[in-house]
Amino acid sequence: MSSSKEEFSKLAQQLEKFLRSKLSNDVSITGSLARLHGGFDTDTYAFSIENPPLNFPHELVLRHYQTRGESMRVVFESTMQSVARNAGHPVAHVPIDSSGHLLDNRPFLIMERLPWSALGDLLGDQSVLQQLPQIMAKLQLGLHKINSSGLKSKLEESGVNIEFMSPLIMLKRVTALANACKEPKLLTVNSWLVDNWPNQPQTPTICHGDFHTNNILYLDGKVTGLIDWGNVMFTHPEFDVAVTRLILSNGPPESDNDASAALRPMINRLIAEYIAIYRKQSSLDDTLLDYYAALRSAHAYAKVIGDKRGVDLPYVAGDGYAWALPQLFRTITRVIENTTGLTLESG
Repeated sequence: MSSSKEEFSKLAQQLEKFLRSKLSNDVSITGSLARLHGGFDTDTYAFSIENPPLNFPHELVLRHYQTRGESMRVVFESTMQSVARNAGHPVAHVPIDSSGHLLDNRPFLIMERLPWSALGDLLGDQSVLQQLPQIMAKLQLGLHKINSSGLKSKLEESGVNIEFMSPLIMLKRVTALANACKEPKLLTVNSWLVDNWPNQPQTPTICHGDFHTNNILYLDGKVTGLIDWGNVMFTHPEFDVAVTRLILSNGPPESDNDASAALRPMINRLIAEYIAIYRKQSSLDDTLLDYYAALRSAHAYAKVIGDKRGVDLPYVAGDGYAWALPQLFRTITRVIENTTGLTLESG
């Protein structure tokens, strides 16, 4: 979406009209919408309202999805956040179910705005940096203890197709792109992933799927929120840890990370400490860690190769092409090569 004042004003007017229809004609938006950083696959804004009903938050966040076809994400993320919040985790309350409504012809979610700074923005503070492995491991372990059966039931009752919440969907997307591109090395990677697909657990873990420092909110020495629930999977906990390790190693894909090169030794130490703390509380299978790192990397790799070959399949959208940044593309290529033993295109 363009960030012009005219379009912001139009969006704010539609949002205010929606809030009045849901809450009260006295409700109004104060000031303007403030764009928040991140939101790789959504547009996210902070805003304030006046005259809300009693006990309704004044400070809110609008999560605005990219396409009309993502309406089910509203239901999914709202349900997911409700379950995690009820389990005692620091997750934003979604006070309005906005399913069935559109803003600027796009679905959206409205949630309370938690007091925060993104943990990733605080890493210049040595006291925060020292606590980072403990903060991340503790938060992720707690998430992995949520009863997945109860969440599955709630999602199914809400009409969510939970078959799409498995890393098998990620593998199927790689397969679809490999077959469409007919690129030999991508086909070989796909064959390796298919041949080595791990048996899935009977009682899967709830995996956040995008667990990293920019999705953790932190203030005054404690975690105030875990955000961005659009990539949740039901699978082995190693999937979540592998994705976290991959992102921490390289930075979120929406940002170029050349500046992080000098910090590499420190980052590697923090990653090792985070995983060591996790292992003290729950075992991790290194074979599964390597497989899921290769799968996540191959998903991004396939999208980049598809883009280069002019292949864009709408049903595998959602990963974007930020991984095409040279440094990131070299990194995901190296992860795949180290796991599979294959030699790939890395330029």
